[in-house]
Amino acid sequence: MNNTDYIAASHETYDLHELLTFKNLCLTKSTTMRKLVQDAEFGRILIKVYLNQKTKFSVSRNLSQTEVMNPEWNDP
Repeated sequence: MNNTDYIAASHETYDLHELLTFKNLCLTKSTTMRKLVQDAEFGRILIKVYLNQKTKFSVSRNLSQTEVMNPEWNDP
């Protein structure tokens, strides 16, 4: 079976949605905390966390928009 034969089950789609919601919350929290932090080293750590989460969020979001996760998009 190759990737084009696979269609995600509804619970997998829900799990991905839950993951995206959590990652969005983490990004929001990192952005907010970064503006409030006064310690330079902690600020740098938050920036690294933010960039890491942003990358992972983009990958997860791109996956959620594929035909595998949304087979109804292929309906004629």
